[in-house]
Amino acid sequence: MQRIRHGRISREWPQKTWISTIGVDLRTVILLCQEFVKGYTRGDVGRIINLTSGQGLSPMPNELAYAATKGGVEAFTLSLSAAVA
Repeated sequence: MQRIRHGRISREWPQKTWISTIGVDLRTVILLCQEFVKGYTRGDVGRIINLTSGQGLSPMPNELAYAATKGGVEAFTLSLSAAVA
């Protein structure tokens, strides 16, 4: 997978790279959680554990799309836990 590197921000942000990274790192998590929640009913005991890297909170400058998706997974997980609690 090609990553968006620091220094090429203003001229080269390959949209295909962003779409691919978001599709794998964020969309997949959301779709899997949706499938789990469909079978979840109030009162059931269940856990969803989503793992990310430290780049969600402390991103490196040359990993823009990757860091954005990790932050997105963290925010999504927090929101989902509040929604189904």
